[in-house]
Amino acid sequence: WLNQRVAGFDKFVAMGDKRGTDATLFENYSLGVSTNRDVWAYHDSKETLARNFRSAVKFYNAEVKRIALAKKSGNDLTFDDVRGLIDTDPSKFGWDDKLFRSALAGRPGEFSEDHLRPSLYRPFNKRWLYFDRAFITRPGQHPRMFPEGRENRVILVNAAYKMSGFVGLMSDITPDLHVNGDAQAFPLYWYGANTDGQDEAADPQLSLGAPEAPREGHQRLAITDAALAHFRAAYPDDPAIDKESIFYYCYGILHHPEYLRSFRDNLAKELPRIPRMKSREDFWAVHNIGRTLGEWHVGYEQFDYTRCPEVVLDTKGKTLSDEHYRVEKMRYAKVEGAKDLTTIHYNEFITVRNIPDHAHNYVIASRSAIDWVVERQGVRTDKDSGIVNDSNDWAVETMKNPKYPLELLLRVIALSVETLKLVDQLPKLDILES
Repeated sequence: WLNQRVAGFDKFVAMGDKRGTDATLFENYSLGVSTNRDVWAYHDSKETLARNFRSAVKFYNAEVKRIALAKKSGNDLTFDDVRGLIDTDPSKFGWDDKLFRSALAGRPGEFSEDHLRPSLYRPFNKRWLYFDRAFITRPGQHPRMFPEGRENRVILVNAAYKMSGFVGLMSDITPDLHVNGDAQAFPLYWYGANTDGQDEAADPQLSLGAPEAPREGHQRLAITDAALAHFRAAYPDDPAIDKESIFYYCYGILHHPEYLRSFRDNLAKELPRIPRMKSREDFWAVHNIGRTLGEWHVGYEQFDYTRCPEVVLDTKGKTLSDEHYRVEKMRYAKVEGAKDLTTIHYNEFITVRNIPDHAHNYVIASRSAIDWVVERQGVRTDKDSGIVNDSNDWAVETMKNPKYPLELLLRVIALSVETLKLVDQLPKLDILES
């Protein structure tokens, strides 16, 4: 059977439309950050990222000078010539067409620690990012979403949705392109001058080192006036409905099991369109749950893991000190050769037991939230560059807590259980036809 879109979905208002042919809920949106050199641009350790990128910029500038000398010698170099001349040893830096063109144009780079910022790299996995437009292939609209010193939240829609699990996630820091699939970020706020609905794909100058939105840039809600009028028309006796409430209502709808089930084929082929509930009471019920989910998913590092009291830490009776919380690679236990989802071997000293089976039903980008933690917390070495990422560095240097990886696992287990409980409380999807 071929998957087919459900008729009527196109009557709902689109979250966004870069073609400009439909009315939209959001003024603008953007892909997550695409660096094209993640192993160089991201790291668990701020200090190591700074050291690596300082070295990379020095090497890049040396190559720019070498190309300039070759041009001074009377050589009329082409793009392909530069590609052949550049030293592309992956242990020194990661090159792409953007940097080849920058080298041909003679544009040097400059390292600055001001470009270091925390980012959401994968679900429930933060890393430091070196966010310099000169070295980011597609920075998107994120300087307008997260200018220095300003706060925001973005709904991350998986544009590569595989018709299973949840299509949305929320973040309050700069997201990577592949944070939850192919992430399209829909912000609560925009900063700076009015935008024209275009991003760096349409305006290449946005990716060539243009200045970021100023810290004192104007803040405005990103929900459109047309969207506000659309929802107020459905509930004319409720002046409390505003742009911020629509933002969290959208997040609630994106978690509605009936919505995901009914329109899964549409969501696999296009960005979400958001229906209106028939009653204002149901609008606010969806909004309240969406807001609570947003608070939980943004604040996952503070989520109370005692809300899942059945989970047990087995330390074999050993009194643990800081060094015993270091994690190299978590593994699920096995029973008769099959993965046991109720038990995770954190390290040789700690085993997490009695994980509820249904906790794994909180799925993002085809994996459970718990799986994302198991995969991302540990130590890994990039084969080509030799760069080592160690999540214990984030724990100790950034969080000042060597227990962080274990506590993160416990928090995400509890968060998964509570998210599913809350989603089950959403009202029946009784919606208007347009």
